[in-house]
Amino acid sequence: MRFKTVIKLVSDAKNKNEALEVVEEYLAGNIVSGVDVKCVTRPLHNKTKIAGASALVFMIVISAFLFCNIKHTHSIIPLIPGVNAVQPPLNTASITNKSENFKKDWEDRRTKESLAYITK
Repeated sequence: MRFKTVIKLVSDAKNKNEALEVVEEYLAGNIVSGVDVKCVTRPLHNKTKIAGASALVFMIVISAFLFCNIKHTHSIIPLIPGVNAVQPPLNTASITNKSENFKKDWEDRRTKESLAYITK
């Protein structure tokens, strides 16, 4: 695992150049006192940042997948029972109540139409 270390050196100086000279002397080991040192070490990759980015990418992928499924409704309609987008249900029950000999009447009608077609 990689870490990031930040060293902050604070010293009293009249200008920027003098401050740089003090830091150079401190880092070379020539000055032992008069410089405040603060050091912070952290992992280079923050785990919460990586987890948050991963969760964001995951949510984007899932929402795109759901959007594609909603956009194509033909895949949803067959799953719902009783939905017929082409033709409404036939009302044959009311016809059979009107005629007890429905099958015979239908065959007679079919025969008449067939004969009429043949004789033309």
